Amino acid sequence: MMESTDTRAAPTYTDIVAVVSRELDKVNTSGIQITETTDLTTELNIDSVAVMDLLFELEEHYDVSVPLNRLGDVRTVGQLAEVVREIAATA
Repeated sequence: MMESTDTRAAPTYTDIVAVVSRELDKVNTSGIQITETTDLTTELNIDSVAVMDLLFELEEHYDVSVPLNRLGDVRTVGQLAEVVREIAATA
């Protein structure tokens, strides 16, 4: 019997930052350039509903489930990308 191996590579941090940025552009009413250091709440002024929508999109895109307790210290695009990367790497 042959073993099945999953050859999907885990997404890179850079790839995830790009996806997060693209999704945030949809709600970027400030018109600022989104980078990995962009603060989700103070610079983009997005509310909890927009954050949950973003999280849903990321979970769908990367086929992961991000526990809400992992988001408590997340402030920037880069921090969010790192959480998603860590979860995707173990999925």
